[in-house]
Amino acid sequence: FDVGWLKDARARFELVAVVNRLDRKHVRAGGCGERRLIYRLAYTAGAAASRLPMTLNVVLPQDPAPGEAGCAGVAARWLAVEGAPDRAQALLSGPLAAPRTVERVETNLQSVRIPSGVRPDLGGHAGYVLRVFRAQPGPDGRPARLQVGTLENTPTVTLDGARREALRRYLRARPGEIDSGLLVLPDEFLARRSVSVAPRGVPRAANRPYRKVLGPANRLFRKVKFEGELVRSAAGALRRLETMSCKGCHQSGSLAGFHLLGEAQDPQGRWNEVAVPFSRHLQGELGWRRGFLEATARGEAYAVPRPFAERTGGGAMGAPCGLGDDPTFKTWGCDAGLVCHDTLGDALGVCGHAAPVPPGGLTEQATLVPSKSKAPDRVRLRDRLACSGPDPEGATSGNGFPGGMCHAPCDAYGARQGDAVCGPVPFDGGALFGGFTHCLARLGKPFAACIADSSRPTWLAHCDRANPCREDYLCARVPGLPGDEGACLPTYFLAQIRVDGHALADR
Repeated sequence: FDVGWLKDARARFELVAVVNRLDRKHVRAGGCGERRLIYRLAYTAGAAASRLPMTLNVVLPQDPAPGEAGCAGVAARWLAVEGAPDRAQALLSGPLAAPRTVERVETNLQSVRIPSGVRPDLGGHAGYVLRVFRAQPGPDGRPARLQVGTLENTPTVTLDGARREALRRYLRARPGEIDSGLLVLPDEFLARRSVSVAPRGVPRAANRPYRKVLGPANRLFRKVKFEGELVRSAAGALRRLETMSCKGCHQSGSLAGFHLLGEAQDPQGRWNEVAVPFSRHLQGELGWRRGFLEATARGEAYAVPRPFAERTGGGAMGAPCGLGDDPTFKTWGCDAGLVCHDTLGDALGVCGHAAPVPPGGLTEQATLVPSKSKAPDRVRLRDRLACSGPDPEGATSGNGFPGGMCHAPCDAYGARQGDAVCGPVPFDGGALFGGFTHCLARLGKPFAACIADSSRPTWLAHCDRANPCREDYLCARVPGLPGDEGACLPTYFLAQIRVDGHALADR
């Protein structure tokens, strides 16, 4: 990440989403949760334009207006926006009405990206720096200043022995809060900076801070009984905690460390736009949040626990599924016609097709070996599922396709064939500029020119809001399809998801 981008006159922060977090009212005593304004760093440099892998989450407290019926009144204001002819104005005069005092600013940026050619076993590697800055009153009535704050539910690895034992006692006494997803750790245990990593999600060692700080589940929760609606085992409790941390949450069913990328900048864009602006995780949780909102508007408590971050939906293609007999995960099955593949030697697998695998399906059965140092984890391939197309091996992690992917050539972008769609895939070798990697890394050509030159029509998995992509893939726009449909591609095939290859670098 080039910090110079933040000062470049060609760069700006774009508002991409307004988010109602009434469901977080348990975090602010006496309040009604939060309002969040999501911004993404973007630029226009001559004919080139793109967003960059950095978000600002500006958090505003949410409280009832004078004379309003508590949080039920706040919920009613949000529901009223839906039928308004001018939704932007309805937001400004309703849920976003003053006061608009900033409580904190949360940042998430991709600090480094290593290509798959350097880390072929992982399919590449990227790190994301997570920080929180809290507003503090300025001296002598001056404007508030932002000061570094703690990261919610993310334990610091610098805890000494006494504080680690205190944290263990705190967690052991709260099985109900872990099950419901309402746990909030005291500041004394929390980190002020954290780095999440991709690809491969929560199984990565860096994305599991509780395991690193407190040890394995059977030792952490010895003699603790878990009999909740979602958490029914020590392993399930530890997994729940990992995904409630900032780093674990950002790598649970996310889009390369992000959950909300925003709608496409260019409705006619072909090479650098997303068809679905949010992650599988967020898409699945929106239904739960809706239930919370409607119950609050009725003046009722919402007793349904927050879904697991990794399993916010059912067992469709690409969904996490349970392997083994652990009581927490064994009910996480796959839809009819799909099987649960052991892709990383983890407690959770991925729902997919049995061999021969159709285009877009995963192929690699592997074991992730967590690192015990600062070096990235390693993935050892155990087996590869055969593809149904002309290439029985398919694209591999070493080609930049985490978990492998079956594919087959097609003729016309946007064509459909069952669950597949004909979309553009960049390849190395051939083409005017010698292939995608050579064009970008060696020749320094613009990302759009390289991907347009090296892409070939290829059968891929079709996606839309009802059919999200698997971990480490996103729903990308495809010429010839409606704007809200696309094809599942590895996340780093889009320029706006990577720190390299941007015209803004040419200062």
